[in-house]
Amino acid sequence: MNNIHPNEAPGVDSIFNFFKSMALDDSISYDTKGSNGQESKIHLNMDQVLNQVIFLFVYTNNPDGRVHTTRSNANDFDLNRDNSYQTQPETRSVTEQIAKWSPLSFLDLHGFDSNFLIEPATPPHDPNIEYDLLMDSMLEQAKAMGEAGIANTKYTDYYIPYEEHQKSVKDPKYVPKGTSSGWDDAAPAYTAVFAMHHGALGHTLEVPESNEESTKALYYSVAGATQYVMENKEKLFMNQLKIYERGIDNKDDRAVDPYLVNAKNEIIGRPRSGNQNFFPDYYVLPIDRSIQKNAYETYRMIEYFLRNGIKVERSIMPVTVSGTTYPAGSFVIDMHQSYHGYANSVLYDGIDVSDYESVAGEIVQDFPVLRGFNRYVIREPRVFEGKTAPVISVTIPATAMPDKSSVYVLLRNTNNEAIKAVNELLASGKHVTMLTKTESEHEAGDFVVAYDDLNPLASKYLLDVSLFIDPMPVGKELKSPLVGALGEPAYVMENLGFKVTSDQAQADVLVNTFDSAEQVGKGKPYIAYGNMGMANVQDWIPGFSFGEPEWKRYEGVFLADVKQDSVITAPYDKQEYFYTISGSYIKTVPKTANILAKISSKDDFYKAGWWPGHEAAKGQIMAFTYKENNKNVTVFSNDLTNGAHSQHQFRLLANSIFNAVSNRNQSSESAVEFSDLQSVESWAGSEIHELARLGLVNGFNGERFEPLKKITRVEFLAMIVRAFNLYDQKENISFKDVPPASWYETYVKAAVGLKLAEGTGEGYFEPNRAITREEMAKISANAMKITLGASAGNIEEALAKFGDRETIAPYAREAAALLTHKGIIQGLPGGTFGPKAVATRAEAAVIISRIKQIEG
Repeated sequence: MNNIHPNEAPGVDSIFNFFKSMALDDSISYDTKGSNGQESKIHLNMDQVLNQVIFLFVYTNNPDGRVHTTRSNANDFDLNRDNSYQTQPETRSVTEQIAKWSPLSFLDLHGFDSNFLIEPATPPHDPNIEYDLLMDSMLEQAKAMGEAGIANTKYTDYYIPYEEHQKSVKDPKYVPKGTSSGWDDAAPAYTAVFAMHHGALGHTLEVPESNEESTKALYYSVAGATQYVMENKEKLFMNQLKIYERGIDNKDDRAVDPYLVNAKNEIIGRPRSGNQNFFPDYYVLPIDRSIQKNAYETYRMIEYFLRNGIKVERSIMPVTVSGTTYPAGSFVIDMHQSYHGYANSVLYDGIDVSDYESVAGEIVQDFPVLRGFNRYVIREPRVFEGKTAPVISVTIPATAMPDKSSVYVLLRNTNNEAIKAVNELLASGKHVTMLTKTESEHEAGDFVVAYDDLNPLASKYLLDVSLFIDPMPVGKELKSPLVGALGEPAYVMENLGFKVTSDQAQADVLVNTFDSAEQVGKGKPYIAYGNMGMANVQDWIPGFSFGEPEWKRYEGVFLADVKQDSVITAPYDKQEYFYTISGSYIKTVPKTANILAKISSKDDFYKAGWWPGHEAAKGQIMAFTYKENNKNVTVFSNDLTNGAHSQHQFRLLANSIFNAVSNRNQSSESAVEFSDLQSVESWAGSEIHELARLGLVNGFNGERFEPLKKITRVEFLAMIVRAFNLYDQKENISFKDVPPASWYETYVKAAVGLKLAEGTGEGYFEPNRAITREEMAKISANAMKITLGASAGNIEEALAKFGDRETIAPYAREAAALLTHKGIIQGLPGGTFGPKAVATRAEAAVIISRIKQIEG
């Protein structure tokens, strides 16, 4: 017996009282009614009871909640939504005991339902449970508990949701005693349902009140269950053994099908998808990088299986099935085992129950999506026979560091361990660069660190590393951010190694916080996700709108198309499954927004969950960044941290934090105030303020920006190099007008080495000559190609709007087209480009700001 919500005090107290009776009393006597309605008195002799029944007492799953009289634990989690996800130590402890003991009966003692609720539950039911071997006994035990509970208290009735649903189906005019729908057992996140997966009669009991009468009702219900188990233990053992036998035979018994109905109460049975057997023969979880994107989460999943009684094997040789070779060392889940139903529940795709009007809570258990690892379904019998060895325990290995033949190491952004390692390095003052461009050996969003800095951490984390050959990484130089967050986001961020504060004024970036308009108005970055987050930022972003359900807990797994040139999303696959719990999607964004991901437009984009009306989300926007009007906001429509179990999405949040606060020389202070921006405030003011806040532009004498002052070639190059961290010291230069050790030598080296700009001929660079608009376009386009991989498209079409397009020099036409196509250059009054006109400092700031908005 168990209590998981200690603020529902009768649950805790009744367990204490029953234990006390067992320890001190010779017997327990109580009144009840039999199945024939006849009243009787039962005497439970404690010696006889203890000779026949083993009791496991969990006075409360949540001792911190007991002390503070709260439903949630110290980390602010509802543990009765965590039994399968097991993100919290309390649930890991209790579920491990359930797996160890395989109880015949499991009682979860709760409050409050004014009509005294006793499970079994309503549909939708979990297709991985053997209902035909459990339901009859669960109904019998529920009635034994209910009759004992009301016969010895003031209460006159109880009800069973499963029965109320059945009666309502048979007679549409029937008035239920209590809940007849929406109280389902579709997921093992609930303790009682988790126990059902291990062959137990799993019941949640909800008493009416928080008083002594309800405590007595639970006490006598436990007594009724004890008597029922004693009288029926042989039948219960045989049914439990039959459940295990089906598992060992990997049998998909059709006797389960009648219990599996849709919202119209039509029998749909198990979702076999054209297969004879609902259960596959094997699941394979490789660790080899060639077919596994996240070895760390794979090892953690094996730990999970072993903790929950699932048998695991490991291949001792390569095995090829249907053209795919699984290397030696791959983990194998042979589905011929007692708990094959539970193994399947956390590895299969899940079910879509969106036709139901409501469900009790989260039902998605798709760990490959939630945790982000590859699993492979094998439907060929005996292909691993004789090719595996049993796994009794598993240890997550340390990082295998490459031979030290380079100064730098590439740290791939493939798991949450990478984020933890980066945060530990930053906290100790080490330099970390986040790469901004995808190339053959790395992706945007990967990290580069010094070999000697990472090596001491190799034994602590499992990281995906290789040598970084280039002499110097090009990307964002990260800083150790202070994250403003509360509750669940704060818990997740702290576990990823971020420093977290509740003080918004002190934070470098805010995550789903409330009442943040003042800080965001000063330019402080803000990251919003889910329905709540989008509601927080809605008024800050003109042209932004989103769709939301009437009820906020619509859940699902959906396919998304993911942008591959942003540091936030490039570490994910081009098409990736993500998770949501609020069923929201983004309908419109400003033209200047940078879209990071869209919900797929495929007909089968929705995979599983409960999300009525999810068709409306098809093809809609999932995420974007907005950097305009001194705002720096990143928005996701899906929920990134729900219950701390959607861990595959944590890096979206971490990458957004790094991106928001990582710019070179960035300061978290508010924007510098210049006194001379009146003449350009309407079209360049916010851009100048933002670049100044980021430390990318400076003023004169601390007060003046001189926005209409002509800007030189080298001044613009310096702004470009700083803005996009394009430092390159490899190139040897020899220009007559670039003195060694001059302040701009570094920038000229970078410009020439990365082919941002060239000399002007005869050994000159002309660093101090005012730059023309077409020269500025050429340098800007080159930077975009390096950082974003951008291309121009149709040149003539892009330039058609300019009356002076024929005067643009041939070398700059493609660049001018690219910047026009991307909306970075919009032309001068009168519909001209002005290619030979000299550029101003304000124009340069606007161009760089707009490129950075695209960069995200």
